[in-house]
Amino acid sequence: MRSYRDICLLHAQRQGLEVTLEALSAVSHLRSLDRFTSAVLQQLASLISYHDKALYFNVVSAFAQGSGGPEYKLLASSGTGSTESGSAEHTAVGQTISPEADALMRQALAAKRSITDDHHFVGYFKTRAGSENLLYLSNVAALTEFDHRLLHIYCKNVAFAYENLQMQQEVEDSQRELIYMLGEAVEIRSKETGNHVKRVALVAELLAQKYGLDAAEVEIIRHASPLHDVGKMGIPDQILNKPGQHTPEEREIMRTHARIGYDMLNTSDKRMLKMGAVIAHEHHEHWDGNGYPQGLKGEQIHVAARIAALADVCDALGSKRVYKDAWAHDAIVGFIAERSGLQFDPKLVALLLENMEAVQDIRRRFPD
Repeated sequence: MRSYRDICLLHAQRQGLEVTLEALSAVSHLRSLDRFTSAVLQQLASLISYHDKALYFNVVSAFAQGSGGPEYKLLASSGTGSTESGSAEHTAVGQTISPEADALMRQALAAKRSITDDHHFVGYFKTRAGSENLLYLSNVAALTEFDHRLLHIYCKNVAFAYENLQMQQEVEDSQRELIYMLGEAVEIRSKETGNHVKRVALVAELLAQKYGLDAAEVEIIRHASPLHDVGKMGIPDQILNKPGQHTPEEREIMRTHARIGYDMLNTSDKRMLKMGAVIAHEHHEHWDGNGYPQGLKGEQIHVAARIAALADVCDALGSKRVYKDAWAHDAIVGFIAERSGLQFDPKLVALLLENMEAVQDIRRRFPD
């Protein structure tokens, strides 16, 4: 009888460890903070119900980050389920929790240790870098000592994964900010407003979404499009800021900015800068093949460059420049419609014209 009991115990513990590893694997590959925090609680539900799903259907849980004091930031929480499948209804990030849960989480944060009683578990986990994470569970009276050990393994690894994800996001945010600053520096050197690159980025995002690109492509295009004119940094001031028309020789020098921008960015192995290189190189190519510098035609032009080109021209026409005044809305619409199939991708033109109210709203939010 004792041998049978031990075999059953080993089997249950093996099951628990397998579920823990699966749960950690499910959250560790995520690269979005919102998706990560939601997945933490979803996997937690499967972890604590691995041996009796019917028993744990009413678990309430929350995942939070400490702020270095008595306060914490709630990252995700779940309410009670209504079925016997172990599922729980997950709330949006920032949703409030019960006063009882709040008090217990503050207690754990102040004591800097985990708290367990007959009905609640509050895990406190601090990483080597000093990041604090809290995980709250209610209605867990049936959890065994081994279950608590599994929770500690899971939560400790989640804390490290969350910290790494935060650091990665900070690096990506810094990269995006530097890209915007570089785009704005080009505009300032051209005696133009830095808000141009913000508007181009948002219009490009809008067009990419309407075109049907996936979320990852849309994000990259949004953040890479401000680099479309980065090659102008290599153009002499007397040509770049010349009022009026350029001579044929000056026009040829101006055209070199497409290649200069490509050469500046293409050496990077980062996806966003690689996309910036493509956009910089191809945003003056025309749908009919009469653009520069390569004379690409139709879908030979990368879709990101086609999108950025249309967003750039649309915004530039509505902005005052050293060589022209801002155009009226009807004149912009007429010009873009006329250039459909010649300079611009016809599908993108149709999408832009269908969404001109959204484009105008972007201009209102980020005026010159």
